[in-house]
Amino acid sequence: MYKVLIVEDDPMVAMINTHYVEQDSRFYVVQSFRNGNDAFKYLSENQVDLAIIDVYMPVLDGLSLLKKIRTEEINTDIIMVTASNDKNTLDTVLNFGVIDYLVKPFVQERFQQALDKFVECRVQKNNVCVLDQKKIDEIMNSEHFGNNNFELPKGIQEKTLDKIRKYLREDTNSGHTSEQIAAFLDISKVTVRKYMHYLTKNSEVIEQINYDTGGRPCMVYFMK
Repeated sequence: MYKVLIVEDDPMVAMINTHYVEQDSRFYVVQSFRNGNDAFKYLSENQVDLAIIDVYMPVLDGLSLLKKIRTEEINTDIIMVTASNDKNTLDTVLNFGVIDYLVKPFVQERFQQALDKFVECRVQKNNVCVLDQKKIDEIMNSEHFGNNNFELPKGIQEKTLDKIRKYLREDTNSGHTSEQIAAFLDISKVTVRKYMHYLTKNSEVIEQINYDTGGRPCMVYFMK
């Protein structure tokens, strides 16, 4: 059986990824970490066949972890997972060589394809078990890159979505209320809540309840 390491800061997503992995009898999850530093320490001391790594994490993000793994020549294959549809992120990942690149939200069938590709590479003893041009083209042409094949849910506009993402990324350490976002972007609080629900569902945003308001608790949002 192949040993798998899950590196994901969202406990729910980590649990789902673990479930997907263990549905395949060829794999088992040896450990799960919520930041890149802890994962790197484990990889430095333990043999792992495959690491499934999220891009956006605290302490040490997934891209930095990937670079350290390659720099230290740790013999572990990588599948990257991200909510980002940023071409620059994909380019960076490709430069360091990965088995596959999954863009959230993905279905189990797509996750399974990545596992199957890993096994195929190992069985064939292929030393170039990385994304080929065909797979790169498929990713770039998928619904997550560009709008040609992807329909956003009713009431969600790409331009407004990008504005909210940009606003949240300007300060990822602070929580933002729907009132603050609405005031800054000059849109209604109801509209903001609809977009934040979408971003939270797609694992781009973390929502928390803030009780330190001196009054009624409110929901705050953090960009992952």
